Amino acid sequence: MGTIGKTNAMHIFLIILALSIPSKSPTKAVLLSAAIPGGGQFYTHSYIKGILIACGEVYFGAYTISDYINYKKSNEQYIQDYYKRETFSDGMYFLGIFLFSLADAYVDAHLYKFSEKTGFKFRLEPPKIKEK
Repeated sequence: MGTIGKTNAMHIFLIILALSIPSKSPTKAVLLSAAIPGGGQFYTHSYIKGILIACGEVYFGAYTISDYINYKKSNEQYIQDYYKRETFSDGMYFLGIFLFSLADAYVDAHLYKFSEKTGFKFRLEPPKIKEK
């Protein structure tokens, strides 16, 4: 089994494991976020964050891979140095977004029904005017 096959098997395992955990579990949210870009955010119904995180992970992941391939293909030293720096910086951006998505999914799952559990609701209302 090649590297790609192992990666796919790991993702399938994480998804199956996440689906076997009870609903709105922080563990399930983190596993889904690790297996699918933005998966934990979609699971906790944070759709806009999920779309933004998925786009960021896919964008920087694709550019990291592309820059690494170009680094390996290039023969000139200054081009290799350029792609090496780009691979590292894109990889760091990807890692930052990935770790943020894990932490965000964990926190969102914990706070999913915060207002229902505590009875605390915040509403903005215009001030009441006293009539004479």
